[in-house]
Order: sequence, then C-alpha cells, then structure tokens
Amino acid sequence: MKDYDYDAGAKLLNSTLTFDEFLTALRSGLVVLNVTPTPSIPAR
Repeated sequence: MKDYDYDAGAKLLNSTLTFDEFLTALRSGLVVLNVTPTPSIPAR
C-alpha cells in the first residue's frame, strides 16, 4: 500500500499501537514486515 495513512491502516488491523510504538516494535524485531515487490512489466 502506497501513501496509506498509518491510523487508518492500524484501525483496519485493530491495532492499538501508536506509530512510535509500531516503529519501536519494528526496530526490536517484534514486528516483521513481509514486503513483496511488484513484478516489473517487461520492456517491449
């Protein structure tokens, strides 16, 4: 998701973490993001 508001996304996931708490969890390894790149479109 690009340019997605953190508060709106957290609400969708029923998360109670603030953005700062989320960043702390990322840095500590408690939260891990699984990011898969979008396949590129082959050039013609």
